[in-house]
Amino acid sequence: MAINCIPVDCKDLERCSECVKHENGTPNAHFEIPQIINEFGYAAIAYIGSADRQNSFTFYISSDFTNKYQKYRKRGRNKPYVYIDPVPNEHNMYDCYVFNTPMLKQISIVAVFKDPRQLEEYGCCSNIDVMENMTFIDTEVKNRLTEQKIKYYRQLHMTNLPNNQQYT
Repeated sequence: MAINCIPVDCKDLERCSECVKHENGTPNAHFEIPQIINEFGYAAIAYIGSADRQNSFTFYISSDFTNKYQKYRKRGRNKPYVYIDPVPNEHNMYDCYVFNTPMLKQISIVAVFKDPRQLEEYGCCSNIDVMENMTFIDTEVKNRLTEQKIKYYRQLHMTNLPNNQQYT
């Protein structure tokens, strides 16, 4: 699912206990996203970046995030990057912090979210679109399972005979 209009505000990293605070201790660009499926790891997010989808940002999800990942890179040190805090906040969303970006108003993300109902909070995601995708996925799953079950029972399966230790 894609969210193209996530508003960006300013918030300090103080809540994040595992993180290293930014060098000057000032608030950073911050936004919230619905929870993603953590089992997929980095593959759960296909794109995160500018709202026009022209500039993709590097992102880090791990809880051992420090600025050393970006600080000691040979190339791309000054490119924008996003830290996603994998612990849900008070709104049951993930906090995300953007670094090395001047004056950012909105962010776009394409990811696999745990609960698509959380997308209702964003004005750019219409409820009809979410419901259509859910019904499409539901019908596709039902059709495939039904098809597999019919194939299984249509095939000629030999019944299991008791093992009486005799060869015929």
